[in-house]
Amino acid sequence: MDASGAAKSIANFIILKLGKDRAILAVVLSTALLVYGGVSLFVISFTIYPIGSALFRAADVPKRFMPACIAFGAFTFATYAFPGSPQIQNALPMQYFGTTLYSAPILGSILGVIEFTLGMWWLNHALKKARKSGEGYGIHEDYLHFTDDENIPGFKKSITPIIVFFIFNLLLSYIILPRINGDFLTQKPFGTTLSKVTGTWALIISLTFAIISGIIINKERFKGKLISCLNEGAKEEVYSDCQR
Repeated sequence: MDASGAAKSIANFIILKLGKDRAILAVVLSTALLVYGGVSLFVISFTIYPIGSALFRAADVPKRFMPACIAFGAFTFATYAFPGSPQIQNALPMQYFGTTLYSAPILGSILGVIEFTLGMWWLNHALKKARKSGEGYGIHEDYLHFTDDENIPGFKKSITPIIVFFIFNLLLSYIILPRINGDFLTQKPFGTTLSKVTGTWALIISLTFAIISGIIINKERFKGKLISCLNEGAKEEVYSDCQR
């Protein structure tokens, strides 16, 4: 998503639709959508920052609000509250409780709405106080490196891998995997049950299909660098897991 420019395309689309008058909401929603689509939190931070900084400068929103907006969109409601998030915080409990990414959908959705509402209220309240005291974006030398927006894929192409992920995850979690015979899993060397691995299997397989769809859709952008891109992505995930 990062190498193809899809992550930036999605962020650009949301920010352009909402405009500078809703700069904080645009950054939060852009971050949350990428998180909900399974994009690495590290990728999201570097993707959103230059776009959000330019938007904050245009809207005269204090730059110090940027970390709060990115953290709010990346580490709260979209990470573990709303059902279906593929982030590790939502995925880890599956193997212990035999659940899927969509467990407790009503309770999770209620919690997500509450978190989003209170978080946005706090950010907007803090922004009003900052503007009342005369604080604006501030004087900053932003050393930002923008990629060529003309060469990034369109929004429909960019959002397709995320849609592919959710479709396959739902089908695998509730239709395909529950119907297979998983008796072999109770035997050695596995020692588990199908219900305990359904969520993990569905997550891995659906993410694989999403990655493949992203490569096919953006095949021209990956010419000659597909292997290096996959290697780099794998190394970053291993490093992230070691940190956790």
